[in-house]
Amino acid sequence: MKFDIRRPAFMEKAGNGGHNIFLELGISILVFIVVNMIGGMIVGACSTINMFTDPRYLEMLASGVVDIDLIMEIAMDIPDWMSIVNLFCQIFMTVGCVLYCLWFEKRRSDTLGFVKERKVSQYLIGAALGAGLFAAAFGICALFGSVEITALNSFNPVMLILFLAGYLIQGLAEEVFCRGYLMVSISKRYSTVTAVLVSSLVFAALHLMNPGLTLLAFFNLFLFGVFMALLMVRYNNIWIVGGLHSLWNFVQGNIFGIEVSGTGLSTSVMSSAIDENKAFINGGSFGLEGGLAVTFVLFAGCVFVLISLYRKGAFVKKEKAAVAG
Repeated sequence: MKFDIRRPAFMEKAGNGGHNIFLELGISILVFIVVNMIGGMIVGACSTINMFTDPRYLEMLASGVVDIDLIMEIAMDIPDWMSIVNLFCQIFMTVGCVLYCLWFEKRRSDTLGFVKERKVSQYLIGAALGAGLFAAAFGICALFGSVEITALNSFNPVMLILFLAGYLIQGLAEEVFCRGYLMVSISKRYSTVTAVLVSSLVFAALHLMNPGLTLLAFFNLFLFGVFMALLMVRYNNIWIVGGLHSLWNFVQGNIFGIEVSGTGLSTSVMSSAIDENKAFINGGSFGLEGGLAVTFVLFAGCVFVLISLYRKGAFVKKEKAAVAG
């Protein structure tokens, strides 16, 4: 490839050099495992509590007969309070990645995109984009008759607020790991385009164990990663993508009542019904992220950002790539 995208200021500050791509990916896996250990222990403890407070499990223990299918059913039937705990535990991802970059890579926090300028306005812009883009995808599905709102729910407002707070943590955490840490680290040795594509593949791979994942859903997750990466490069900060990611998930699950990457929630403002015969549009059991409506919205978003980068003069020959203004 003869052309590349000029590294923005926050990436340029991370320096050059870096590790071989395979070593970098190996380190990222290790970082991911380590930073999730504390949160994993908390979630594991909550899972145990949930199991031993379930009447079905207690009845099974009393009968003396182990029912593996029942155990798996209870384990997969995650109550909303556990989903909130899991979301809040993602704070360890953010803290762990920042500390790793500070201590081991000797990078400053602004090289992860934590710039001080316009952080509030950029976050709010990202949040509005996240809500608007998902609403657009939902509208496309509704236009083709593949999804409809069936009810306005009565819900616990406290739970809704806790979900919002949880998604604010979770969305930013995934962006810190995939974009702020991994993409920037890869860009120290390889082209910006390579860093965008590889970090986006890693982002999609993080969802491989999600229920209902299809090939199109995996591609959409990759496309979502590309969109986030390009947006972060264009606007030179992590705040805009953190806000977008968080509100995309929150609106999807807790406003429209759609599965979030295959995970369903019971606390939502609305209930939506999908037409299983049009799963190629609405994503089926994986949620809208597994359908062509989201593909269209994300592709349009990528094109828009690429045009914006082109107009900014960010496309350069590799040998002349330099810091963006």
